[in-house]
Amino acid sequence: MKSRTHAALAISAAALAAVAFASPAAQASTHTYSNQGGDVRCEIYDYPTSHTTLCVSDTARPAHPECNPPQQLIPAIKVEKGWVGELCWNQGFTQPPEKLSPMSVRNGGGATVFAAPGGDLFVFDTIKMALIQAGKTNRVLFPGF
Repeated sequence: MKSRTHAALAISAAALAAVAFASPAAQASTHTYSNQGGDVRCEIYDYPTSHTTLCVSDTARPAHPECNPPQQLIPAIKVEKGWVGELCWNQGFTQPPEKLSPMSVRNGGGATVFAAPGGDLFVFDTIKMALIQAGKTNRVLFPGF
C-alpha cells in the first residue's frame, strides 16, 4: 500500500512539475482598428505559423466598382507571407475595431497603424516590411520583402 501511495505521489509531482515548467505555447493575437468614422478598418492576425494584415474601405467603393454590391463585397488590401495587393473581401472581422482619432498611432500584432487626418489608415507591416494605404484609395506603397 505504501509503495502505491509513493508511486502516486511521485507521478503527481512529476506531472505538476511538467505543467509548471513547460514552455508556454505561442499565443495568437488579433488587433482591429478603424478610422474615426469607422468606414476604413484594418485587422492584424498574428498566429504562431502565419501573419496577415487586412484592411477594408467603404470609401474606396467608387474606385473599385468590381467590389459591389455593398452587402456582399468590399474593397480590401492585404499583406500576407507570399503576397501583397488589392482584392474584394467578402467576410467581416473577428472583433469590433478600436476607433483611432486622426494622427493616432497604434502598434500590435506585427504592424503599426497610423490614422491620417483625411480618414485613411496607413499600415506598416513589420513582419513583411510592407507599407499599405487604406481609404479613398487602397494601394501598396511598398511591397516589402
